[in-house]
Amino acid sequence: MLTLLILPRKGLYQLTICRQCGYIFDCPNCDANLITYRQVANTLELFCNQCQTFFNYPDQCPQCNSKNLSSKYGGIEELVENLATLGKSVYRFDKIKTPLSISSPKTIFQQLQISYFVTTRLFDPTIAYDEFDRIVFVSAENLLANPDYLTTEEVAKNLAEVLLRVRDTTEIIFDTANANLALIQNLLVANTSLGTPAGIKRWYFDFLQHESNHRRQFGFPPFKNLLLLTTQEKKPEQAETKLQQLAVELSKYLSQFPEVEVSKPYPARFFKRKNFYSYHLLIKYPRQYSRFAQFRDLILNLSQTYRVQVRLNPRHLF
Repeated sequence: MLTLLILPRKGLYQLTICRQCGYIFDCPNCDANLITYRQVANTLELFCNQCQTFFNYPDQCPQCNSKNLSSKYGGIEELVENLATLGKSVYRFDKIKTPLSISSPKTIFQQLQISYFVTTRLFDPTIAYDEFDRIVFVSAENLLANPDYLTTEEVAKNLAEVLLRVRDTTEIIFDTANANLALIQNLLVANTSLGTPAGIKRWYFDFLQHESNHRRQFGFPPFKNLLLLTTQEKKPEQAETKLQQLAVELSKYLSQFPEVEVSKPYPARFFKRKNFYSYHLLIKYPRQYSRFAQFRDLILNLSQTYRVQVRLNPRHLF
């Protein structure tokens, strides 16, 4: 049986923690948890996905000096190592820089006796999905781990792309500890009718219709435009205060723009990035806004006065 394992998590482990006091190792330049990688000579290193910085693996906790450290929540590297300990040979699609020179994975399997094919990519157009007897989405809850308001749409699109390329007899398995993921739950319920391209397209269309209703209800593109104003300051209180002052100044003009909605300042999901702290202010206004020229000039003037970043319809709002 030819099996493809999909795990959208890079690295060896996702979290390193002190088992004595609970201290979590995060990046000193950012607030992202550090990912563990295995480097040359079998040494471990910690890596920050935000600022692309490597750190030596710690030998003790900086908070309590305990040496009782643990790394857990495995990524693709741990999966490959676990398969190797079972004597399984593995081929990684996400490691190759060019498409396969051999058209069929079955040919590779016959020549190299590969047990499993693995990848971090949810959908890869270079993979011949119709050659696999079984496709397993390992730790499927990771599919929705990206803090992006477009994540669910992209996941659904990529799942539909994979399902449209498999054979009718291909076994699809979602390995998940979280049965409450609505996207996966709906897919599993619909799986009995997904044996045909028409069934898959119907599931995808139903999902898009449901998502569109939510976007209309909460005022997201394409029904409204978004502006995200972001501060970057050396001190967190300065980042918040600056946006609070900007929001007060902006409120003086909102009577001229009654269709505009402004949120309260809130901390960015990655609060600290490369030693700068960020707060956001989210602004919504109608599509084809009749007073856009005047509103644009107001926002540009305020952004220059308060030295904030302005992004139109950004993917990341957090």
